Amino acid sequence: MGRKPKERKIGTVTAKQMSAAVDLVLKDNYFIRAAAERLNIKYVTKKRRNPDIPLAGMAPNYAVRGIFSAEQEDELGEYITKCSKMAYGISTKECRKLAFEMAIRNNIKVPDSWHVCKSAGVEWMRHFLKRRRNISIRQPAACSLSRLTSFNPYNVVSVAGTYLPPALVFPRKYFKAHMLAGAPAGSFGLANTGGWMTSDLFIQVLDHFIKFTNSCSENPTLLIYDNYESHIFLATVENARKFGVDILMLPPHCSHRMQPLDVSVFGPFKSYYNAAVDSWMLRNPGIPMTIYQVAECVSEAHPKAFTAANIIAGFKRSGIYPLNRSVDATDNTEKTDGKRSTDFVSPEAFRGFPKAASRKTNLKPRQRGKSKIITDSPEKHALIEKEKDNYIPK
Repeated sequence: MGRKPKERKIGTVTAKQMSAAVDLVLKDNYFIRAAAERLNIKYVTKKRRNPDIPLAGMAPNYAVRGIFSAEQEDELGEYITKCSKMAYGISTKECRKLAFEMAIRNNIKVPDSWHVCKSAGVEWMRHFLKRRRNISIRQPAACSLSRLTSFNPYNVVSVAGTYLPPALVFPRKYFKAHMLAGAPAGSFGLANTGGWMTSDLFIQVLDHFIKFTNSCSENPTLLIYDNYESHIFLATVENARKFGVDILMLPPHCSHRMQPLDVSVFGPFKSYYNAAVDSWMLRNPGIPMTIYQVAECVSEAHPKAFTAANIIAGFKRSGIYPLNRSVDATDNTEKTDGKRSTDFVSPEAFRGFPKAASRKTNLKPRQRGKSKIITDSPEKHALIEKEKDNYIPK
């Protein structure tokens, strides 16, 4: 077997470091090796100091392999970012093919190797990422449509930055108290064989919410969540109205932009939880992790993610509080000044954005959802009529 090629590391030394090392040699009479060791620079990295060369000349020039202009690379980077936000991450190979296609469409001269491989070169890709530090290409993870759009609340947050003890649903038929061993104080445990929220469980979560918020007619509260099926239930609405809870439902597929938990809390929580799981596995080598350690890991991640700053930022970024009607909830990409060339064909123009495959037709069609306050009388009456229509005598 051949030896694995050594990974190349280019551009690890900044221009200021290199300039300082050269000055040590020329001005302070340091030996090259001594100057390199003092500034933690590899000895083989040599550079002559020319007073006429600006400081920028002391750093690697990543623009030498640039096929496209900075404006054209902005178009490519913007397309990649938008695809990522649509849950269609582009792999490295796909990005190289896209760059080649963009060059051909715009009659841009490219190396012969690009024509042979029908894609941009590896070196171009590496330098492109060096020039665009805000872009990171990773292998896209599989993401089902239901996972992308479903909403599973761990707890409820408020505009003031406070939070309630979390409610955890375990994938078991019956809930046992020891499942919550090590969980945050006041945590509420539930069980369902599928591990998902159901209408019966959600009624109990609402009781948990009412208990810790002291919600009543004199002290009303607002509860915001998506239109997941288990959240729309007549018993839930009646109980909410009884205790002064106004329920606002968001439009379908919008929780990642409009729900404060999704906007600024779930991401950090997921990262801290994964770190807690890794830490547990390191402390317990050879022992398989079970659901009985979940609460312990949640307890470690919960206070780090559910901070007042994160919670308040979620309401602010979604435009809920302070109220900001100008927040663009559908697109957070950076706006341009409109000075781009009209002759350049962007990836969006010749490729468009990927679209999800058609849904299975053998499933029962779901009613189109919308934003509404389901505790209002008209919505409550509509739920009553719906339950009457679906009622089957025993």
